[in-house]
Amino acid sequence: MMIARASVFALLLSSSAVAALGCGVGDATVPGGGDGGGEESGGDDGSGGDDDSGGGDGSGGGDGIGGGDGSGSGGGGGSVQCATEYIVSGVFEHDEEFTGTCAGSGWWDVTVSNPAADPDSAPCGDAPDEESFGFAVTRQEDAYAAQDDLDAGAAWTVQVRDKSGACSATFKGDAGGGATWALIPGEDGPGGPLGGTARFELRAP
Repeated sequence: MMIARASVFALLLSSSAVAALGCGVGDATVPGGGDGGGEESGGDDGSGGDDDSGGGDGSGGGDGIGGGDGSGSGGGGGSVQCATEYIVSGVFEHDEEFTGTCAGSGWWDVTVSNPAADPDSAPCGDAPDEESFGFAVTRQEDAYAAQDDLDAGAAWTVQVRDKSGACSATFKGDAGGGATWALIPGEDGPGGPLGGTARFELRAP
């Protein structure tokens, strides 16, 4: 009887793993924030980063730059060979009127600048000094999709979150040559300018 129960439990675990991996281009905004323990950088997400630059699943403890699901983790693979961090600026032009919660559809104009080496890694020699990105973000049922309008061939995933009515996002994509980007822009209040952090990273194959 115990063997049968163990087999059923293992089957349930494998089913959960498959379901978790099946998500497409990004999670939809959850009213109220849904960031949990930090989805990225460390603080809130807009400029401080709730999304990526720190530890756990991303940067801060969640999904971002530093650790697991964001740019820091890239897409898995080996150890970090080099990493360069940036300050984010830009604007988000909303497709929808403000309703008190974030609606992430619209044009995200994101610039990264002021490169600095990650304290725990060597800087990437081929990391740019500054780079601009333009994303057309659309809602697709329970998720968002991002199209890079400055590089039509680039594939990006996006996750959008609600921060007390303001929008924050994590864009993850291929930087070429085995490197990855994780951009974590967030509005400084609903409709405000973007701030945040970004990371350019190369991992061993």
